[in-house]
Amino acid sequence: MANKESLKQWQNAERTHLNHKFSDPLLIKLHEASQHGEFINIYYSGGSTPGESRKICPIKIFTVDGYDNYYVEAFCDKRNENRTFRVDRMSLEPITIPSYNYKDIPSYQSGKINPRSSNTGCLSSIIFVSLCYIIYFYFN
Repeated sequence: MANKESLKQWQNAERTHLNHKFSDPLLIKLHEASQHGEFINIYYSGGSTPGESRKICPIKIFTVDGYDNYYVEAFCDKRNENRTFRVDRMSLEPITIPSYNYKDIPSYQSGKINPRSSNTGCLSSIIFVSLCYIIYFYFN
């Protein structure tokens, strides 16, 4: 009974929409995504499936009178509806860069390069491809 009363109090409490510059990286990302209508990937430690990855499109960030947390209303791709998330229960999904073995590179297999030589062309290519992966995964 107390949980239902607490939920009802939270639902009826005054909300303050926040639309200003934030210093927290997560709030910055949520705000930017809400301004551009972009989806972001998060881990959410609350809800019915804590710790799962979710793809959300933030709509607004707000506070609730009488509560110390930030909240975000967002479209949840998993639930296919708007949901409310507590910001302190979410984190950005880390960027993963695909790893590979230089021995799998065709030019290494043909004997054209030696990764321990002074040939920096291959190293430059590997750095360039790695940066492309980072940029791709960061913005998608």
